[in-house]
Amino acid sequence: MRTVKWNAFLSGLCGFAVVLGVLAASARADVVTEKTASIIDFPKVIYNANEDTDIQIVSESPMPLFAHCFYVDARLPSGCSKEDPRIGCTPIWQEIDFNITLTHFQPTHWRASIGRPVDPSDDFKFGYYGAGIDPGAIPPLTSGFQGELMCIEVEMDGTPRDGNHLFGVATLVTTNDSDVSKYNAIGIQSTVAANATCPDDQGRCVLILNNPRGESSGEYNACPQTLVLNHVAEGATDPILDEFGKAGTTGVQNQLTLVPCSKDFENQIAGTVTVQLAVYNEYEERFSASFTVTCWKTIELTDIDSPTDPTRSIFYYSNLGSLTAQTRITPADMSDGAVIGVLETTRTDTTSNTARVSTNILTEGDRIKGTDFAGFDQIQLPVQF
Repeated sequence: MRTVKWNAFLSGLCGFAVVLGVLAASARADVVTEKTASIIDFPKVIYNANEDTDIQIVSESPMPLFAHCFYVDARLPSGCSKEDPRIGCTPIWQEIDFNITLTHFQPTHWRASIGRPVDPSDDFKFGYYGAGIDPGAIPPLTSGFQGELMCIEVEMDGTPRDGNHLFGVATLVTTNDSDVSKYNAIGIQSTVAANATCPDDQGRCVLILNNPRGESSGEYNACPQTLVLNHVAEGATDPILDEFGKAGTTGVQNQLTLVPCSKDFENQIAGTVTVQLAVYNEYEERFSASFTVTCWKTIELTDIDSPTDPTRSIFYYSNLGSLTAQTRITPADMSDGAVIGVLETTRTDTTSNTARVSTNILTEGDRIKGTDFAGFDQIQLPVQF
């Protein structure tokens, strides 16, 4: 752990620069959460005894739209209670793929645990699960699933295409529907060269995320260089609940989910990225930490640097020294590629009622460096869908 105290005058200037940087990032980011795209990624999909996930996808195409989707099962192997590479406890890579077809401007939905079978008789059963035109046979997940869902816009024959017509929303739901947490899918937009390397000279179907910001010289937009996370300190009293005298003793808890941008669906090889975290409190004192993301990772902020005692973590409010913080997440090695993700925050009141909210993370910059496109991410698809 390292702490650096900045000059007060410079801190003020840098604070102003950070605000401008966040505004610029929200306006010029390469991945999108409020626009349609050719690739959409739901980084956090959960199904277990306590939680489920509702998926909503809409087509903004005036013509029929085809997409190929991949669930990535990243649960730990049997017998592993916690991720630990030293003893082989790393997420499994189990791919479940399926196709969906949407009519012009059609929305569709399904629950992860149920999936959605094709049933022509339910087209007009409004108010019932599965009502409306079925997008195709969507498989149900087995209990214990944790991972992500990615959908890629394709031609009718399965060839990736440009179009930027997909938009999605995921809702994490408790099994008794008492609490929900919602976020927008992360979109990666394409250019007219979206299928330029499918197949490539080696017969592979590789989607290259190599389009620099503001240009159209690559296939798909690049993934972000930095994730900018604004959050309340771990264990801190929630200021809103405290205002009404309802703040509980548990305090605020933050759970970060990250996935690598690069994926190999053809060979079922998980991406691995080591990320560095620069954490700034309200006085712009700087702390640092790092960890590795293989395939998929959900982690409490305090577990990043102090998994056995959260009160010793740099993210814990008494150590952080302020109520809120900004955490900047950057890949440690250019060759590792980038990460994307979502933050889920849980607040608890005096009667142990909890409420959760998911937050899409701000992004800044891209992974393209120089004119040689070094360090870009890739998604390798099965040659035969």
